[in-house]
Amino acid sequence: MRPGRTLDFVGAKHVSALTHSQNSMTHCYTVMMCVSPGVRKFLPVLFIMLQEPKGILGPLVKNSMFKSSHLYVTASTSGKMTKLYIEWCEKVFFPHMNQHCIFLDDSWSTFSDQEAVDEVKPAELEYEMITIPPKVTGP
Repeated sequence: MRPGRTLDFVGAKHVSALTHSQNSMTHCYTVMMCVSPGVRKFLPVLFIMLQEPKGILGPLVKNSMFKSSHLYVTASTSGKMTKLYIEWCEKVFFPHMNQHCIFLDDSWSTFSDQEAVDEVKPAELEYEMITIPPKVTGP
């Protein structure tokens, strides 16, 4: 059996494992993609946020990671979307928007800082944010 794997019978409700730290058993990441409803296509750049202990991509990860102009990869300590979504707006979202765009988000508290978004938004772009109410997209 490969290291980092567990083995149990199909349908087992709980699988026991011994580990040095809980982080070695889980890894979190965020992928943000944009869909243009008018032409029904994905925007050309995918934003990926990886979980890294210090919140930055280390040299080993940077050197071994697949590189593409269609990927914008960054890191946080949690792997979940943080205030780095402002970076996503500035580097990925806004450069591919024309005169008007709508950002549909869930009620994750990270997305509530509209003043920070306005600071990086191009002046000529009309931007509207619509928030899906809490408990609609998840528990």
